[in-house]
Amino acid sequence: MSARQQQIARGAILVQTVFAAGTFLVVKNLLGNPDHPGPLKWYQLVTLRFMFAGVALATMFLMSRPAIAAARTHFFRFLLLGFVAVPVNVALFFVGASMAPPAHAALAYALTPVFVFIMEWLAKRTQATLQKVAGLCLAFGGAATVLLWKQSLAGPEPIGDLILLCAAASWAFYTVRSRPLVAELGAPVVMVLSLLFGTLLWLPIGIPVALDIPYAQLTAGQWTCVGYTALITTLVSYHLWLFGLKYLEPTQVAIFNNLQPVATVFLSWLISGAEVGPAILVATGMILSGVSLVQFASTRKTALQR
Repeated sequence: MSARQQQIARGAILVQTVFAAGTFLVVKNLLGNPDHPGPLKWYQLVTLRFMFAGVALATMFLMSRPAIAAARTHFFRFLLLGFVAVPVNVALFFVGASMAPPAHAALAYALTPVFVFIMEWLAKRTQATLQKVAGLCLAFGGAATVLLWKQSLAGPEPIGDLILLCAAASWAFYTVRSRPLVAELGAPVVMVLSLLFGTLLWLPIGIPVALDIPYAQLTAGQWTCVGYTALITTLVSYHLWLFGLKYLEPTQVAIFNNLQPVATVFLSWLISGAEVGPAILVATGMILSGVSLVQFASTRKTALQR
């Protein structure tokens, strides 16, 4: 594995970070909050998202059957990943996002690299070097600075915050457990099979829910947001994330989650002219410094061999 491949992987995760930041805004627009509900319930959005993504995944499955044939021996591992990815992670994220402000979701997911690091350290696949731990703390501190500056951490929905933390932990689990499969089979195969299994597991809930969705009441803009969650958040974003895992350690990939609060603020600035103050610039510097420390910390092998 070359340094150039690692650079490309980092670039892919940076793009994924921007897409994920957009997801926070899109989901909040569709779900609203307990005081001002959006046009969809969380389970309706999950169903719509994977109705459209499922069609694309099934098409990709049929087109990639020779490559996917090699994955038959990992049936139960993909079943587990699918369960964690859709019925667990996506459902928990949408439930939590419907109960808490976007800042809470961003802060919860900023803890993903911590969860990933702990899982990898307990499995003895990474080392708790001072540089890596310092980078994790610095990046998380920068993410918290963004959210404290926005003064949006206070809220009446502690249950929603707890659900979001569980969502972040499940995403960390998916990240750690999918990496060996990515190293063996490649990112496209792992994305297609894990999400296709997850979609199938959602069907018992999704079929009756699909019959009760107010399709005609959704505006063109809201349909665009649904399409964003189905195509960008699901297909493109998952592929970029898994591609990064092929060439980087899980902690090195997950640390980019700390850039999501900053990316969310800047997207809000581009879309609606939201204020970007000096604290954001300081926080950005902290996060980038933390990400750099983790990326270039002395570690064991940074990629699994085939």
